[in-house]
Amino acid sequence: MARTPKPVDPTKALRKLLKLVRDGDASEEAGVVAELTAVLDASPAAITTLDGLRFLPHAAQMRRLDVVELLLARGADPRVKASDDGYPCIAALIGAPDSARVIALIERMVARGADPNERSGRTSALEQAADVGLAETDALLRLGASEAAALAALHIAVPAAVRDPERAAIVERLLAHLASVDAPGEEGLSALHIVAVHGTPELLAPVLARSGDLGHEVTAASEFNVGACSPPGGGLVPQVRFAPGCTARDLVAAVLEVHEAAIAWYGAAGYEGPQRLERHAQLTAVLALLSARGVPHGAPERGELPPFVAEVDALLARLAAHVGGDPEALRRTAAAAPIEDTGPWSYSSVILERARTSLLRGAVAAHTGDSWLAHIVAGDHRRFLVARHEQHGWKPPQAENYPEAARRPLANGVVVGGRGEALLLVWRHAEGIGRIGVAAPDSFVALGDDILDFLRRELRTLGVAVDDIATGPVQGPGAGFGPQVLRADRETPPRPEQIDRIGGLPRGIREWPEFDGKPMHHVLTLDLREHPYHCPPGVRALALFVSSPMEHEAYTPYNDHTRVLLLTDADLERGEHPLPVALAGVETVAPASVRRENAAGMGERELYKHSFVGGDPIWLQGDEGDGDEGDGDDEDEDDDGARPPHSFVLQFDESFISELNLGDMGIMYVFTDTAWFQCH
Repeated sequence: MARTPKPVDPTKALRKLLKLVRDGDASEEAGVVAELTAVLDASPAAITTLDGLRFLPHAAQMRRLDVVELLLARGADPRVKASDDGYPCIAALIGAPDSARVIALIERMVARGADPNERSGRTSALEQAADVGLAETDALLRLGASEAAALAALHIAVPAAVRDPERAAIVERLLAHLASVDAPGEEGLSALHIVAVHGTPELLAPVLARSGDLGHEVTAASEFNVGACSPPGGGLVPQVRFAPGCTARDLVAAVLEVHEAAIAWYGAAGYEGPQRLERHAQLTAVLALLSARGVPHGAPERGELPPFVAEVDALLARLAAHVGGDPEALRRTAAAAPIEDTGPWSYSSVILERARTSLLRGAVAAHTGDSWLAHIVAGDHRRFLVARHEQHGWKPPQAENYPEAARRPLANGVVVGGRGEALLLVWRHAEGIGRIGVAAPDSFVALGDDILDFLRRELRTLGVAVDDIATGPVQGPGAGFGPQVLRADRETPPRPEQIDRIGGLPRGIREWPEFDGKPMHHVLTLDLREHPYHCPPGVRALALFVSSPMEHEAYTPYNDHTRVLLLTDADLERGEHPLPVALAGVETVAPASVRRENAAGMGERELYKHSFVGGDPIWLQGDEGDGDEGDGDDEDEDDDGARPPHSFVLQFDESFISELNLGDMGIMYVFTDTAWFQCH
């Protein structure tokens, strides 16, 4: 008697086929289509299973057009995405070969309810199309892409058209979709602003002709990344931020200043030299066109600023007047300088470097060889960094080659320039105060107790009268000297008086923290006085504890498995706390010392490979971040799960503390009020 065939499980078959699609082997597509057809013929209701498996968006991502066409024909939902925050199906398809077929599939998706304006993060289907071609762009506009989407897509289309003039038709099509080139989008920028900053005179001229108000202003704080202008060593794309009130002329002038500063750093050659010089020439021509058409400068509002901003501005304005510079150009440069999380050195140096046309003249130009201030304005300190990088890489200078007084600044500060064998250093002295000095093999000279002191002394040497300009002690965020890489010295247990330490006995805690009635394990203690950015008033150190080195469940912010303690100087005077009896003989985090190394010159990808303090958390998934700017009106502010973490301190992985289980490629993120880990 013949056996009855075993019924095919459609879910199991579909999972197998999905794996073939996701494996990316295009030669399997015909077989996948045949098997899918057979499954759906036998079980038409399996289409709901397909939607649950997110089959259609995965097929779209892999550009399997035959599979996509079959699934749409059988009723798959084109609104489903490969993940909750993944690309919509429409965006995933754009860029696949056979443009006409892709457009036909997108038309079917829109007819079935897919939204042509749906975004994934900061990317939309129209932005994808603007990077691909005119046919795709035109199709999405015809199918209902909004004016807001067209405006955002200009950020992609205009730079592409600058590189390839044949793509100018895409820019023209996007502009034609806009009722007004003066109307701002969500980011506060109009089409005229975007084309001015990213474009050329040829692209900008017709936009100016359509404008009804050439001097219309940016309506919200905005920013532009400036390519080909990374400081020596790379790893950082300069960002120019703008306050509401700027016009297109302000935007272009500020971006042009960054290019001029980069040319001063590198000269005509160097890192991305040809691209930088070409873009400099284009921006110069755009600024001339804006000026010729009568586009005015704006009057941006900078909002509430730290006291040091007004004091630096006053000192540099006096310098501009002394050398016959343009005080209004200097004011505009200052208005474009970023303020948030910026210290006085960062703010001062940005203005000095970008305001060369206003400041590098007369007494300044005559003293670039013997004045550190003139040296910075001329960009020579950056040339020094380039040369030093070529000779030494980013290895820190060997402290033993310098006088004793220079060793702490060398260990804790940042080399921001130099001449010959002399290194220009900035280092943190106290909260909000950065000192500056010069270390040479045979000498160490402090140039200022803080940055304002440095500016005043340097200006006097150039003959600038500044005694009638009042300045006080620097107040504001830490001097912004960059993150520090942390190294574990497992061969050297910490001395009792040391603050920075891993594992072993904590120092300064009032009582040993507990989890579920059992003592927690000390993970590390760090001296926040040496932190490059963050030292809360009255706090000296941070101690981190975990419920169990290997079995904790610290997966989310404000979990119970980690405890962060903030310690004062008075706390630390208690000394080391003895180990609880319950931890005797239990595997804990072994004691080790901590070394800090300057991370200047490291880009984000390089820094991510290390454990570090300062800066921002890197690749932290989700919405968690530094939440210091809440408005206090959050209805859920008493719910720990709803509160954002405050004040990022450090992140570390198992290469730093090997006894701590952080999962597969996990990282522990530590803030002043919580700590948790994520696997990547």
